[in-house]
Amino acid sequence: MIFKIRSHGNIGNRIIQYISANEISRHWPGSTIFNVKLDEYGLTTPDIDESPYRTLHINDFFSSEKEVVSRIEQYKPDLVIFDGYLQKHFLMKNADHYRRIFPVIHPVDIDKNDLVINIRCGELIFGFSQYPLLPISYYKKIIEETNLNPVFMGQIDDSLYCGMLREAFPEARFLEHVSPQQDFDLIRSAHNVVMGISTFSFISSWLSQAENIYTQLWGFFSVPSFLDEIDLLPTQDVRYKYHVLPYAYALVEGRQIAFNQSIAPYIHAISAHEVEAIKRRFSEKPTTQKIFQIDDFWYLSMNPDCGYQIANGFCFDPHHHYMTIGLWEGRSPAPCKKGRYRNVSHDKKATISSYTEYAAGNSAEEQALNAINASKTNVMAFHTEDEQNPFLIIDLLSPHSIDHVSIFNRCDNEIVAKRCLPLRVYCSTDNANWSLLHVQQRQFGGSDGKPLEIDLYPDVTCRFIKITTLKKTILHLEKVHVYGEPLDFPT
Repeated sequence: MIFKIRSHGNIGNRIIQYISANEISRHWPGSTIFNVKLDEYGLTTPDIDESPYRTLHINDFFSSEKEVVSRIEQYKPDLVIFDGYLQKHFLMKNADHYRRIFPVIHPVDIDKNDLVINIRCGELIFGFSQYPLLPISYYKKIIEETNLNPVFMGQIDDSLYCGMLREAFPEARFLEHVSPQQDFDLIRSAHNVVMGISTFSFISSWLSQAENIYTQLWGFFSVPSFLDEIDLLPTQDVRYKYHVLPYAYALVEGRQIAFNQSIAPYIHAISAHEVEAIKRRFSEKPTTQKIFQIDDFWYLSMNPDCGYQIANGFCFDPHHHYMTIGLWEGRSPAPCKKGRYRNVSHDKKATISSYTEYAAGNSAEEQALNAINASKTNVMAFHTEDEQNPFLIIDLLSPHSIDHVSIFNRCDNEIVAKRCLPLRVYCSTDNANWSLLHVQQRQFGGSDGKPLEIDLYPDVTCRFIKITTLKKTILHLEKVHVYGEPLDFPT
């Protein structure tokens, strides 16, 4: 039998694909797997032309190895093509065998009392699909439960999230990132591992000889996230220790931090038996007709207890929760806060990175004030120079709970309307440490009645709002209004 791996990805994905394909191919002794791409370990095979063969395509929607083998035996193809990533724990069998195939290249001496915590950050601050930033309270819980010495490693950068980690764990060690391969081998050398939200973290932990591997049912490890497509919860492996977190979608950094602060009471350790019970509940999920329109992002962000019930399989999605519980408890299925908060940016302070004669005002402050005090939306409030990373900063003078930001773009023609894209919106409490709130890639309007409306749920606490674009361009907007309410504590 001939097999081919089609999809690839990072080193974690490629190792999982090879292991899974190899385990399936073992049912046909003498089989060959083509298109293996693991140069790091000297394990590479050429691609193969599919056209001469009678092919069978295998995607990621299967629930057992037996199911795949039966399909191949029934169809009797010349070539089996794995189109997916094959991320199934039941294909992860003989770890010792694969440790020999994938040896540790850069061994690291890790103390038995160290808790190696793999941080996944990087692009996750942009709210990347089912890869939410993990709550700091989750790490606190494991450190308290284990009484081990935390060692943070991986994608540790200068983001606000990583700064908060350093502040929360001042006695912890933070290891400098050198290379993906060295991070991979560092995890494999650990005795106790807290996995990050990544296949890289999963397979390096699985290949390790760690005594304890702490796994979160969150992001794509959560059962409802990729039901039937991904299952990397090896409940038969006694090394794995599980915590369940409320089911939710990933948010951009600032909003994720605000959400994460609300879910600490809903992070609980569960047994492998309870993980299997959750899987069974979802396997018996009934087919239901969607009657109500539910804003899933809003519903989960505002109701972490609902997300917790979904994560445990007592409800199957936001619509099912609303139909069976939320409706009778008087919960709202979608935002209904318009008009609840007032414009808190009016008559406050603002500045821009530079100013020109193309807008009214003889200083950066005068032109910036036009934006936050404007009532009309048919003229630009300010006009910066053509410069790198132009910005508008609004100072609310004290901390506020922010619910909504309205940004009116100059839209007299398409060229000027696109100058601000991609637009980034940040928040800060001190005008120094900024957290990302929103990234706008698509064109938006202003006086044409199509402004950018950014709903923040849950509300975000800040004093400063920054609007910028990370390129060389001109920034000119018609107006910016921030809606919220002041908080009762000093700056």
